[in-house]
Amino acid sequence: MKLKIIIKTIIKKIACTITFIVKVQVVLNSSMKIGINKKGELSMEIIKEDNAFALCNDSGEKVGAVEFVEKGDHIVITHTRVNQELREQGLAAQLILKTVENARTHNLKVGASCSYAKAYLKNHEDEFEDILMK
Repeated sequence: MKLKIIIKTIIKKIACTITFIVKVQVVLNSSMKIGINKKGELSMEIIKEDNAFALCNDSGEKVGAVEFVEKGDHIVITHTRVNQELREQGLAAQLILKTVENARTHNLKVGASCSYAKAYLKNHEDEFEDILMK
């Protein structure tokens, strides 16, 4: 039911009546696009900030973020949030994945004090074992 309300809101906003799909496309300059097109896909972009990645909608409004602290050879994810109306769509996971990708690029280990990030990293530890803090 909640998803139907979210879908209706998004469709109304972009004047489309097609299904809702989330796609991720890596683009240049440490950003990641999650797009909305004429097929009704959600349009978001993940942008690098100081010690964070921000999730912004197509209007440039910040609707989520993952924050971290860099400590020498590792980073610790301290907070992950996505606006209420956009939850349960995998957007927080995309923020964590972008953080992990960034850590790999810079040869950093990753840990978390944020409960969501801790659980996500633990549930996917096979994928991240090369960069997880011990």
